[in-house]
Amino acid sequence: MSLQLSDTKKRSASPSFHASARPPAPAALDIDVDDVKPRSSKKPRMKVEVVIERSSSRTKEKGKHRASIVPKVEPEEDQKVPIKSERVTPDLVATDSKEIPKAGDSNDRSDEAWASANVALSAKIKLDIKKGLELDAATVQTRIDAVGRDPFLVALDPAIRDTWVSRAFISAVFGGNSVAAFPSRSPEKIAKHGLDNFFFLSLGLHPHAPREPGQPGLWFDSMPYDWGDEKPFYTFVRLRSNDWLYFGQYRIFKSPSSSQQEWLLQPTKVRNKWARYIWEKPWGWQNRARITFRRDEGREPTDDELDDALAAKRSFKEITWQDVRDAYDRGEELLAVSAIKCVGYDEQFQRKISAEFPIWDEADRAQKDAKKKKKPPAKRKEGGQKTDHNHGTEDEVAITEGPSQRKKNVRKGAGEKKGKDRAAKRRADAESSEEDDDVELRDWNLDDDDDDYDGMPALASMSQGTRSRPRRSV
Repeated sequence: MSLQLSDTKKRSASPSFHASARPPAPAALDIDVDDVKPRSSKKPRMKVEVVIERSSSRTKEKGKHRASIVPKVEPEEDQKVPIKSERVTPDLVATDSKEIPKAGDSNDRSDEAWASANVALSAKIKLDIKKGLELDAATVQTRIDAVGRDPFLVALDPAIRDTWVSRAFISAVFGGNSVAAFPSRSPEKIAKHGLDNFFFLSLGLHPHAPREPGQPGLWFDSMPYDWGDEKPFYTFVRLRSNDWLYFGQYRIFKSPSSSQQEWLLQPTKVRNKWARYIWEKPWGWQNRARITFRRDEGREPTDDELDDALAAKRSFKEITWQDVRDAYDRGEELLAVSAIKCVGYDEQFQRKISAEFPIWDEADRAQKDAKKKKKPPAKRKEGGQKTDHNHGTEDEVAITEGPSQRKKNVRKGAGEKKGKDRAAKRRADAESSEEDDDVELRDWNLDDDDDDYDGMPALASMSQGTRSRPRRSV
């Protein structure tokens, strides 16, 4: 007889289960097990800090900021470690490859070396360029770029490279006159030195000429010329009055003349200044001749007519500088431009002239001083007035009892005529200056006291210039 357990639930402390009965499955909860964190066994404690500010705390705070600065620590020398002593040398002034000690060195040659350094520094090229003839940058750069703007590297010591000489020295040593741009030389001088290809140009009239040895530049002329493939010229550039510096071996290349449009783009004062020079200078005679023939004959002059004018030494000053400017404004005349490019540098030549010029110059000065001493003093009239220079061309002083009195010139002659000419010239300059954009009159004339060089070609036998390149001895 099997026993049946009653399924009736009874209230008791420990419920009874059937032996084969399985525990009921728990109800499904909408909770992720991973999100369930174990309950902390301890309660968090709260910590409260009370800060009491004292006077010493500010000092500590400043100390914290200062701690970020690395203190300077003087290294301590370890007496056990031997220190190798080094010889202290004086400071040196370097100029290229040579080192020159400063003055006061124990070396016996220091004073001489320091003096040489001062000479080298004082020999720095200083240019005397007249303002008002510069063309615009586009006109200049397009012609220089055609031959290449890269300069020729000159490696010679600047103290020697920048030593200039005078035209009188070049003429005395190598021959040729001291005025022409391409001076011809005698066969004797050529046989002695073997040099007959010299070229001289001035920064006064050629503001775009090279500024330093080896640099390219432009050369202006009254007439274009095709230089072809001629050998390079020994080129000298006038830096200042009678100071000429050898720049190197230059070739001259034909460049396009300034067009009418380029000419009109120049400032008014530049055009006026060029017109004045072409009217005033001897090398502009052919330009003036063509302008005169167009005005009087209504046509261009023939070659025979120009040759006859050259033989007759006609200056064609009947026209004015305004007529010259108008001819260029209309495009009837064009400013000729040639590009010059350095293709070499004769270091031996520059060393020679830089060493010989001081000796020659000292002897030349001594000779001139000796001539001045030998010159007899000027004769004087009673009362202390010089008479040998007067010759009736200046006001004479009448000697009377009492103070001297001025009277009019006894003989009217050259003095009166010169005075009238000067007055007329001043009036003409004053009238023309109104249209010259405030160009100063003293800037128009580039002639110096020591020479009358413009940098334009001129024949030795013809002071009015030439319409072609001068002939050179070969």
